[in-house]
Amino acid sequence: MSVKRANITPLLSAVAMLLMLGVSGCVPQVGLVSSSPVTSHESIETQRAWLEESADDAIAVMGVPSGWYSPGYLPEDSIDWDDLENRDRILRGLLSRECAGSYSGQLHLGLINDVVPDNIDEIMERLRVAWEAEGAEVSGFMVFEEPVIQARDGITVRGLHVMKHRIVFEATSSCSSQMGRPDADLLEEEWPDSEWPDYEGTNPEWPDDEY
Repeated sequence: MSVKRANITPLLSAVAMLLMLGVSGCVPQVGLVSSSPVTSHESIETQRAWLEESADDAIAVMGVPSGWYSPGYLPEDSIDWDDLENRDRILRGLLSRECAGSYSGQLHLGLINDVVPDNIDEIMERLRVAWEAEGAEVSGFMVFEEPVIQARDGITVRGLHVMKHRIVFEATSSCSSQMGRPDADLLEEEWPDSEWPDYEGTNPEWPDDEY
């Protein structure tokens, strides 16, 4: 049975910003770091691995193993997280966001599930216990009159937003000093020479007279 997925990408982006900034009227805001905004020297592959592990761990704690997906700009562009082959597309499609000037960056992952479990209050409590056991500072607050639980460890941010008809898990990686310096092997893997356009006018698909 197919599930109709609404286009909530703009809302997801807004919630992501709220989670990253710790916006709340009833809990103190907690900064990602105490001094320099750079909190790690991790590679983009390490960042992706952390996001994948964080999502899988949270999903396991929630006890909601299926139905998660990464939203596309259009509903038909959404990608299922449950499919391990598609999951790689999700992780490699994440764009680094500058967080501390040039050569810095962090990744953000957002996953949606269109089913809100009946025991959602219990699920949020389990997440709180699990994240606090890891040493994170966990807070709860309301966004658009909807409950949010958020965990900050001084480096990363994780959160769950409970909407009327769906739940949203989000995670933001550390701010790395290395994100703007992808290594040569990674560039070659993701952008083989054969895929680079020829800007000298020698590519037969781009004749000189069409510049």
